[in-house]
Amino acid sequence: MIPRSLYKRLPVLIFWTLVISLPVAGWSLFQIAIAKYSRGDYFYLETAQIAFEFPKSWWASIYEHRNESGSIYYVAAYPLTSRETWVSVIFITYDEKVTKAYFERHKFSNLSYALLFEINRTYSEIKRSNTDATLHFLKNDTMKISGIEAISITIKVEEGYQDKEGNIHNLTATFVSWIHKTGKGEKIYYVIFFGVEEEWSKSQVQDAFEHMLSTIKLGESGEDGGT
Repeated sequence: MIPRSLYKRLPVLIFWTLVISLPVAGWSLFQIAIAKYSRGDYFYLETAQIAFEFPKSWWASIYEHRNESGSIYYVAAYPLTSRETWVSVIFITYDEKVTKAYFERHKFSNLSYALLFEINRTYSEIKRSNTDATLHFLKNDTMKISGIEAISITIKVEEGYQDKEGNIHNLTATFVSWIHKTGKGEKIYYVIFFGVEEEWSKSQVQDAFEHMLSTIKLGESGEDGGT
């Protein structure tokens, strides 16, 4: 069982906003992720969907939501030293059934629309509790993830988070997404690097995120899904 203090530090908002409109309702399983290998200053975490290295000073968990309509898989990683000024990296995989339903439901013509949809949905949920929050788009980019073309958007939500002491913080996030073709169809992947700006912008946190991205391996071989 995950300690309540650790559970509260997870950015549940990201989990919730990415699944709320999907036609998938089933049981969930939360468990502490077991890193299979140690590689110098990093652990190597491997699941059936994704594998990557993360710093030994970070903590990781796995979450799965599934039923006959399909499965959504999550891995959350964040530094153990992060408390009120939290930061997290969330890896999300929609299986082939969920990806197909997701694109059909929202009538996305390409991956860019899906990524913008998730950013705006996240911002809308932040606005529910922080009405003064303001969204700023900072950067668009492309990159290769495990040989697949991916797109990324970095945003800042000004006055997007109030801690338990009443202090107001800016939130910053980089959303990365790509489509992975498999023998059964396509899977959409999201990686969300999200947190309080003063923690998110630290060089060691940025370096950890870049290392995670550069070491990603996917669970199945596939072709470039494009954007």
